[in-house]
Amino acid sequence: MVDAGVIDPLQFDRLVIGIAVENGAPRGPAVRDSEQYADGWVGLMLAVRRFDPSRGAEFIDFAAPYVRGTIWNGKVRRRGPGWRRKSKEPGPRMLSFGRADADEGFRAAAVADHRSGPDVDARDQAEFLLRFLDTRSRRLVVRVMEGMSIAAAGRAEEAPISQPTASHVIGRALDRMRAVGR
Repeated sequence: MVDAGVIDPLQFDRLVIGIAVENGAPRGPAVRDSEQYADGWVGLMLAVRRFDPSRGAEFIDFAAPYVRGTIWNGKVRRRGPGWRRKSKEPGPRMLSFGRADADEGFRAAAVADHRSGPDVDARDQAEFLLRFLDTRSRRLVVRVMEGMSIAAAGRAEEAPISQPTASHVIGRALDRMRAVGR
């Protein structure tokens, strides 16, 4: 590990400003008063403490994910405790992927699959739509539909992925399923 005195964090102020602005901080002199800028500096100082030049990485490449991560964590922290979905059970709304007219979209998908009518339940419709996803996306969506948290679903992969990555993959998968179901 490198002593904190070896790297001058003030040299990387532009990095913190750039990432803070990417994440919603105001442009100009007001950026230094923003919460994103303050969170970014926390990440930069953490990177200074953890940086090891013997590994061959450039400091700026090492520091950028720390800055982005602390800014993202700050956003999540400021949202408060009530921002997450209350129920972990997959209900009809989740099976409809957020659409109020789920029957209409699923009926179109069921007709395409030659299985229409009152005997086609939401589970069958979801299974039909899951066939249009790649293997990793399918596994993540199924785990979340079965009640597993997004973070736990990402960790359960053969090559574990972070919660933000799992959220991104699931979001894209649900978009794909909505497009097919229309």
